[in-house]
Amino acid sequence: MVTDVGGAREAVIESESGYIVPSGDDVKFAERVIKLLSEPERARVMGLRGQRVVEEKFSNALHLENTLGLYQELLHRDAPVVRGAVEVASHEVR
Repeated sequence: MVTDVGGAREAVIESESGYIVPSGDDVKFAERVIKLLSEPERARVMGLRGQRVVEEKFSNALHLENTLGLYQELLHRDAPVVRGAVEVASHEVR
């Protein structure tokens, strides 16, 4: 279970690998906890699915692959690359 703030919701597929609860909604959070406690097999299956989602989306290998891809993209561009609020010109990355 996660609240719907920050990156935590990216790790959960609602009702498949966990529950996403509105931030500050203590009643909804308690309801979901009670539901999982009353359905241990569902909780187990959701936990396994959640583990798979995290391994697929957030593994160190994937993070490394994405970071290296970004570096390669920056090194092979002639024009400035804008990522968020930071601008990096290709001549600055050497």
